[in-house]
Amino acid sequence: MAQSGIFNILPTDYQLYLESMLPGMNEVPIGSEYFDEEMTDQITDSVLSNYFGTNSEAFDWARGTQDIGKYEGSIGEMDYITPRYSEGHNDPERLTGFNKLFNTLGSYNYKINPPGLEQQAIGHYKAATDPSVTITDRYDWNPDYGWRSDNKFGWKGPDSISSRGDVTTSMLAKKLWNQRKGNFDLSNTAEMVGNYFGHRQSEGEGRDVNMTIPISNETWQSYQPNSVPENTMRGSDLPTTDFSQWNKSTPSRVSNYTAPDRGDYGGRGHHFNTGGIVSIVV
Repeated sequence: MAQSGIFNILPTDYQLYLESMLPGMNEVPIGSEYFDEEMTDQITDSVLSNYFGTNSEAFDWARGTQDIGKYEGSIGEMDYITPRYSEGHNDPERLTGFNKLFNTLGSYNYKINPPGLEQQAIGHYKAATDPSVTITDRYDWNPDYGWRSDNKFGWKGPDSISSRGDVTTSMLAKKLWNQRKGNFDLSNTAEMVGNYFGHRQSEGEGRDVNMTIPISNETWQSYQPNSVPENTMRGSDLPTTDFSQWNKSTPSRVSNYTAPDRGDYGGRGHHFNTGGIVSIVV
């Protein structure tokens, strides 16, 4: 894994946005070297909150509980909101309105590698190895742009029933021309510039995100809720079994809610994460 060396003094979301326009960075893996401690801490918090369901009671209306007790799942927009991160993906101090992690990844998939257990006595176990979580994603631009219902060119999203596609020269030129007298639409302009010059999903371009974040057993235990499944113990005792099936009767996520993809704020490709360029352009 390698960074471009050109933009690596910039915050991650700025760096990856600009790197997405470099042909030589296409298919270059994105690993842990791009993520600082603040970002990996929020990833760990979101994943463990999802797994143990420590925020499901407060936000069940939006996110459901389908990932509770499952080692594999996904983090969407609402899953950023936890007791520790009450603002979720929001950051009012940034021009995008979103924090660095959301601008970088948006939604992503995870796989928990649970702690290894050593039996001390019948029904009692202690941690033998620390757990970790592996994050995967695809950093590219989806063909989700066109003329919108607000009479502007910009990101429309994969659920739009009207015509959408990659940004064309004509589309980008009209977007810039229509803003010549002010009311500059920074976010959608940055999105469209990224899709026009960046790695396009429709052309098979993009970069895979894959990294494993270690988690201490102390952190793992601290997320266990007060009420736990029958085959789970608290304190120094860790889960004695994989309890991935104990929530069979829990509801699915709300069917009409779709979290924006990756570092989006319009929703990058998944379209892409434009947070970096929107901030740096200004």
